Amino acid sequence: MVAWLLEMSTPEFPGGRKIVVVANDVTFKVGSFGPKEDAFFHAVTNLACDKKLPIIDLAANSGARIEAAQEVKSCYRVGWSDELNLERGFQYIYLSPEDYKCIGSSVVSHELKLENGEIRWVIDIIVGKADDLGVEKLSGSGAIVGVYSKAYNEIFTLA
Repeated sequence: MVAWLLEMSTPEFPGGRKIVVVANDVTFKVGSFGPKEDAFFHAVTNLACDKKLPIIDLAANSGARIEAAQEVKSCYRVGWSDELNLERGFQYIYLSPEDYKCIGSSVVSHELKLENGEIRWVIDIIVGKADDLGVEKLSGSGAIVGVYSKAYNEIFTLA
Protein backbone atom coordinates (compact mmCIF):
# COMPACT_ATOMS: atom_id res chain seq x y z
CA MET A 1 0.00 0.00 0.00
CA VAL A 2 1.26 3.43 -0.92
CA ALA A 3 0.10 7.03 -0.61
CA TRP A 4 1.11 10.26 -2.28
CA LEU A 5 0.66 13.88 -1.33
CA LEU A 6 0.34 15.59 -4.71
CA GLU A 7 0.23 19.24 -5.66
CA MET A 8 -1.72 19.83 -8.86
CA SER A 9 -2.22 22.95 -10.91
CA THR A 10 -5.72 23.12 -12.35
CA PRO A 11 -7.78 25.87 -13.99
CA GLU A 12 -9.59 26.32 -10.66
CA PHE A 13 -6.32 26.36 -8.69
CA PRO A 14 -3.56 27.70 -11.00
CA GLY A 15 -1.32 28.23 -7.95
CA GLY A 16 -1.63 24.56 -7.08
CA ARG A 17 -3.80 22.43 -4.85
CA LYS A 18 -2.75 19.50 -2.68
CA ILE A 19 -4.57 16.16 -2.74
CA VAL A 20 -3.94 12.78 -1.13
CA VAL A 21 -3.96 9.61 -3.22
CA VAL A 22 -3.86 6.18 -1.58
CA ALA A 23 -3.58 2.86 -3.44
CA ASN A 24 -2.90 -0.78 -2.84
CA ASP A 25 -1.16 -3.41 -4.94
CA VAL A 26 -3.46 -6.11 -6.28
CA THR A 27 -0.39 -8.25 -7.09
CA PHE A 28 0.50 -8.48 -3.37
CA LYS A 29 -1.78 -10.98 -1.60
CA VAL A 30 -4.59 -10.08 -4.03
CA GLY A 31 -4.59 -6.53 -2.69
CA SER A 32 -6.14 -7.70 0.57
CA PHE A 33 -5.95 -5.69 3.77
CA GLY A 34 -4.19 -6.93 6.89
CA PRO A 35 -3.45 -4.99 10.10
CA LYS A 36 -0.56 -3.04 8.54
CA GLU A 37 -2.62 -1.97 5.54
CA ASP A 38 -5.56 -1.06 7.79
CA ALA A 39 -3.35 1.11 10.01
CA PHE A 40 -1.72 2.81 7.01
CA PHE A 41 -5.04 3.54 5.28
CA HIS A 42 -6.47 4.84 8.56
CA ALA A 43 -3.48 7.16 9.09
CA VAL A 44 -3.55 8.48 5.51
CA THR A 45 -7.29 9.15 5.67
CA ASN A 46 -6.90 10.93 9.02
CA LEU A 47 -4.14 13.07 7.50
CA ALA A 48 -6.43 14.08 4.63
CA CYS A 49 -9.23 14.95 7.08
CA ASP A 50 -6.92 16.89 9.41
CA LYS A 51 -5.52 18.97 6.55
CA LYS A 52 -8.92 19.22 4.77
CA LEU A 53 -7.44 17.72 1.60
CA PRO A 54 -9.36 15.72 -1.01
CA ILE A 55 -8.55 12.00 -0.92
CA ILE A 56 -8.63 9.63 -3.86
CA ASP A 57 -8.58 5.89 -3.14
CA LEU A 58 -7.32 3.85 -6.10
CA ALA A 59 -8.80 0.61 -4.82
CA ALA A 60 -7.96 -2.76 -6.30
CA ASN A 61 -8.44 -5.20 -3.46
CA SER A 62 -10.27 -8.24 -2.22
CA GLY A 63 -11.13 -6.97 1.26
CA ALA A 64 -9.84 -8.24 4.59
CA ARG A 65 -7.05 -10.82 4.50
CA ILE A 66 -8.36 -13.82 6.41
CA GLU A 67 -5.87 -16.67 6.57
CA ALA A 68 -5.28 -19.82 8.50
CA ALA A 69 -1.94 -20.47 10.15
CA GLN A 70 0.49 -21.94 7.63
CA GLU A 71 1.90 -24.37 10.19
CA VAL A 72 -1.60 -25.84 10.64
CA LYS A 73 -2.53 -25.76 6.94
CA SER A 74 0.50 -27.87 6.13
CA CYS A 75 -0.44 -30.81 8.36
CA TYR A 76 -4.13 -30.95 9.28
CA ARG A 77 -6.15 -33.97 8.22
CA VAL A 78 -9.83 -34.47 7.49
CA GLY A 79 -12.20 -36.63 9.53
CA TRP A 80 -14.56 -37.73 6.77
CA SER A 81 -18.17 -38.68 7.49
CA ASP A 82 -17.63 -41.75 5.30
CA GLU A 83 -14.08 -42.64 4.21
CA LEU A 84 -15.46 -44.56 1.21
CA ASN A 85 -17.88 -41.84 0.11
CA LEU A 86 -16.20 -38.43 0.47
CA GLU A 87 -19.20 -36.69 -1.09
CA ARG A 88 -20.96 -37.17 2.26
CA GLY A 89 -18.71 -34.45 3.68
CA PHE A 90 -16.55 -34.23 6.76
CA GLN A 91 -17.13 -34.03 10.50
CA TYR A 92 -13.96 -32.27 11.67
CA ILE A 93 -10.34 -31.49 10.93
CA TYR A 94 -7.64 -32.92 13.16
CA LEU A 95 -3.97 -33.40 13.88
CA SER A 96 -2.15 -36.67 14.34
CA PRO A 97 -0.48 -37.11 17.76
CA GLU A 98 2.91 -36.49 16.09
CA ASP A 99 1.77 -33.24 14.47
CA TYR A 100 0.01 -32.18 17.67
CA LYS A 101 3.33 -32.48 19.54
CA CYS A 102 4.93 -30.12 17.01
CA ILE A 103 2.22 -27.48 16.56
CA GLY A 104 -0.22 -28.01 19.43
CA SER A 105 0.32 -24.44 20.63
CA SER A 106 -1.14 -23.18 17.33
CA VAL A 107 -4.56 -24.76 17.96
CA VAL A 108 -7.20 -25.28 20.60
CA SER A 109 -8.20 -28.90 20.30
CA HIS A 110 -9.57 -31.91 22.10
CA GLU A 111 -8.53 -35.53 22.06
CA LEU A 112 -10.71 -38.07 20.26
CA LYS A 113 -10.03 -41.79 20.62
CA LEU A 114 -11.48 -43.92 17.81
CA GLU A 115 -12.79 -47.45 18.30
CA ASN A 116 -9.66 -48.83 16.62
CA GLY A 117 -7.49 -47.07 19.24
CA GLU A 118 -6.30 -44.26 16.95
CA ILE A 119 -5.90 -40.90 18.70
CA ARG A 120 -6.89 -37.74 16.85
CA TRP A 121 -6.58 -34.16 18.09
CA VAL A 122 -9.75 -32.50 16.78
CA ILE A 123 -9.15 -28.82 15.99
CA ASP A 124 -11.68 -26.51 17.63
CA ILE A 125 -9.87 -23.21 16.99
CA ILE A 126 -6.81 -22.32 14.92
CA VAL A 127 -4.77 -19.77 16.85
CA GLY A 128 -1.54 -19.67 14.86
CA LYS A 129 1.83 -18.16 15.69
CA ALA A 130 1.44 -14.98 13.63
CA ASP A 131 -0.56 -12.12 15.12
CA ASP A 132 -2.31 -11.08 11.91
CA LEU A 133 -4.49 -14.12 11.24
CA GLY A 134 -8.20 -14.72 11.45
CA VAL A 135 -11.26 -12.68 12.14
CA GLU A 136 -9.54 -10.41 14.66
CA LYS A 137 -8.37 -8.50 11.60
CA LEU A 138 -11.93 -7.42 10.94
CA SER A 139 -11.58 -4.80 13.67
CA GLY A 140 -9.15 -3.02 11.33
CA SER A 141 -11.71 -3.25 8.53
CA GLY A 142 -14.28 -1.66 10.81
CA ALA A 143 -11.84 1.11 11.72
CA ILE A 144 -11.15 2.04 8.10
CA VAL A 145 -14.86 2.02 7.28
CA GLY A 146 -15.38 4.42 10.17
CA VAL A 147 -12.57 6.79 9.20
CA TYR A 148 -13.57 6.79 5.52
CA SER A 149 -17.17 7.50 6.48
CA LYS A 150 -15.89 10.46 8.51
CA ALA A 151 -13.84 11.60 5.50
CA TYR A 152 -16.88 11.31 3.23
CA ASN A 153 -18.75 13.72 5.52
CA GLU A 154 -15.85 16.17 5.96
CA ILE A 155 -13.83 16.28 2.73
CA PHE A 156 -14.02 15.35 -0.95
CA THR A 157 -13.55 11.60 -1.40
CA LEU A 158 -13.30 9.53 -4.55
CA ALA A 159 -12.95 5.77 -4.57
